Amino acid sequence: MFSNWSNTSSWKVIDDPTGILNGKVLSATSSSSARVSEILIQNIGTATPFTDKHYSICCNYAFQEDWQFGSGTLELMSRVSYDGTTVTSCYFAAISVSSNKVVIGAIKSGKESILIEATLPSEIVARNKLHKIEFVTRGTTIVSLDLIVDGKNILSSSDNTSATIDSGFPAITVKSGTIYIDTFLIKRYTLDGGEPTDWTPTQISGASGVLVFWVKSDAGITASSGSPVGSWVDQTGNNN
Repeated sequence: MFSNWSNTSSWKVIDDPTGILNGKVLSATSSSSARVSEILIQNIGTATPFTDKHYSICCNYAFQEDWQFGSGTLELMSRVSYDGTTVTSCYFAAISVSSNKVVIGAIKSGKESILIEATLPSEIVARNKLHKIEFVTRGTTIVSLDLIVDGKNILSSSDNTSATIDSGFPAITVKSGTIYIDTFLIKRYTLDGGEPTDWTPTQISGASGVLVFWVKSDAGITASSGSPVGSWVDQTGNNN
């Protein structure tokens, strides 16, 4: 059904029934408490296997007004391994209406454990609203895990055991309900799990000796309050 995905669910792309998302949406559904997952196994839009280790999973979600998620759970999973049908290891961040909790946890060799949990903030399951969720996973010796919803860091945890999960696929999982999803994307971190550094013009191939003038909005400005800029220092080192 989805060319870059595992096709382990029967989910479909449909017209947005919520009126909140962007046209076509993924109808992610499960009729039971068993996990139904869709796993990204290739880089989006390519035939290249997904091999990133440090990344965040992001998407928008919304609910129908008639509330088909009253006992449901939405999970974003990172570093997933699976046996063809079932997830056998991963980290996960969950919004669980059924238990009224938000959770970060792990599955290792098929055994699930909770790393941290808290009471579910009611605003992140509000109907008639577009929500944004992000699950950040980075690090190998110590794995840092963050759940961010609607721009707020809801939960943070880490795995510093001797059996951290150091690689695997991203996934979306649903239990006991239907939720609508769009704008799914993966943000990559650096190879060592660090934040990407800001790009600068000096990184342009052949810039040395060619880059003549460079100014930044947050450096080298001299101005009095309410007055025009008096000077703006060239950041190339050429003193132009």
